[in-house]
Amino acid sequence: MSDDSRLSRDERPSPAHFEPPPWAEYQQLRQAVTDYMDHDPADPEWADIWRALAAIMSAHQRERFVQTFDLENPADKACIGRLIADADSCPHTSDTQDQELPHSPPCAENATLWVDDTGPAVYSIHVIPDSMGRLQSGTPAQDSWHSIHEFATEWGLRESILPTSWYDVGSAVQVVYMAGE
Repeated sequence: MSDDSRLSRDERPSPAHFEPPPWAEYQQLRQAVTDYMDHDPADPEWADIWRALAAIMSAHQRERFVQTFDLENPADKACIGRLIADADSCPHTSDTQDQELPHSPPCAENATLWVDDTGPAVYSIHVIPDSMGRLQSGTPAQDSWHSIHEFATEWGLRESILPTSWYDVGSAVQVVYMAGE
């Protein structure tokens, strides 16, 4: 196929249909994105528009998450045992460690235990979906998504998979564990 026979952007199948009315702010954003994609950054890592947009949107997404779950702040340690037992502190740091409670769930990447005004409220992890099916050297084969669900069921937790992670916007999903009802 020669370059002359290529379809224009508007002629391609499945064009984006989520374009808002022609607000001035939208047009400015569209132009800024176009300019960004056309520039040649000093650091090639930042040539990726998605990486740049993720950096811009991260704080906004994190604040939306905190507001949605009505959270106050992150705990000092990300211990899921606190959420399971509704404990004031990590049971794994004292001399009388509770060996029955886990300190973290499977796939606990970039974990945070969040508290609200009553205590531990939400334990979240940020997972890159591609890494969920990969095997690490020396580890048994497992379905990591299934492991997340099994863990929640075993410990009486509810889990939710949020499509947008504030930790790595555009690349990761956020898995949230909450106390069971």
